[in-house]
Amino acid sequence: FCHNMDIQEVTGRRLGAILSFLFYILCIFEASTTPIKADAVRPSLGCSKNRMPRKFFPGRTKVIKRTVSGTQQRKHAITLPNNYKQNNVEAPPPLVFYFHGWSGDHKECGGGCKNVPKRNKYSFMTVSMTGYGVNAKYAYNSWNFAGSANFPQPREPICTTSGINENNTYCEYYEDAGLGCDCTNDDGCWWTTCFDSVQQVLSLFNELNQRFCFDLDRVWAIGCSNGGMFTYELARDARSAQHFRGIIPIVGLPHYGHSTGPLLEGTSMFGLFGSDDTTVPPKAEPGSDDPDKSEDDSGYLYTTYSKVVQTWTEMNGCNGNGQDPLESGEGNDDYGAGESGLFDCIQGCSEKNSTHVVGCIFQGGHICTRREKVPWDPIYNFILSNN
Repeated sequence: FCHNMDIQEVTGRRLGAILSFLFYILCIFEASTTPIKADAVRPSLGCSKNRMPRKFFPGRTKVIKRTVSGTQQRKHAITLPNNYKQNNVEAPPPLVFYFHGWSGDHKECGGGCKNVPKRNKYSFMTVSMTGYGVNAKYAYNSWNFAGSANFPQPREPICTTSGINENNTYCEYYEDAGLGCDCTNDDGCWWTTCFDSVQQVLSLFNELNQRFCFDLDRVWAIGCSNGGMFTYELARDARSAQHFRGIIPIVGLPHYGHSTGPLLEGTSMFGLFGSDDTTVPPKAEPGSDDPDKSEDDSGYLYTTYSKVVQTWTEMNGCNGNGQDPLESGEGNDDYGAGESGLFDCIQGCSEKNSTHVVGCIFQGGHICTRREKVPWDPIYNFILSNN
């Protein structure tokens, strides 16, 4: 019942406020005891409607404006596939969210969200969101995830200048911009909005569920950089984990000390990381005393991609440590990774038919989009496979 219930709508605002905490506890219990299903079609509530939402058309993109109470108005771009049908109960399309990088917006995804997914070969619905921010004085549009903001002290620092970095005033910029931050506990490492980004996504997801037709068992999250880091949060938060079939982080890794893997078994991942990326380095420096930790040019710390794949393999209850090579041939599917130029691809959960964990390197730096020549075909293939 956690998927669709709105407490305040059912009970009224006053009683809803009283019951919110109990409802959240029940959602955690449901999320922790209900495995994700990949083989069944579960139409969204919108599939029961005969008419499409007003001013939406198959093969078109429409930008909407939405505001979560207590935050700020944001723009999001929704694209429907060419063959979209409102009451397609038997074969509703997958739904793919895209989350931009630090300072990006709903336009960042470009043709990756607006053009290719509309073709019959890659037919799915996309939603490109805009995170909280003002894109001025370093209070950039961003996503709040584990370690990035709102973390009390003491904690494992996510940057090497924790406690001594007088020049790091990101939190103050976000606080001055009215983006939910109280910098009292900032250790000099906070760098994103302090508003609840998970709640922002859930608010839009619930609306989409009511209005549009898509497969609730094939909802995916693609993210670039900060947006990629946020996809891990969606997979670990009890409020959102049950809604996502898997994540596709691009040049985005969890902060060091905050890589927990998915909350639910059956959550897939396909990660893409740049070989020359110095902003979010996918590998530790040669000779490092900790092979699971990488550091960027500013002293921020991240979990290496091999360690992330290992953790996700283990948390999915799979065999091995997630370091098997991803290869095609003899019944194995590499989703076109090899022919797309991806290398150093490792995998976990290959023994399962409906869950797969993959991490690959591409030749390039801190880039994300198709127009920047990042290979997205393996991403589409992965989403539309049995995973």
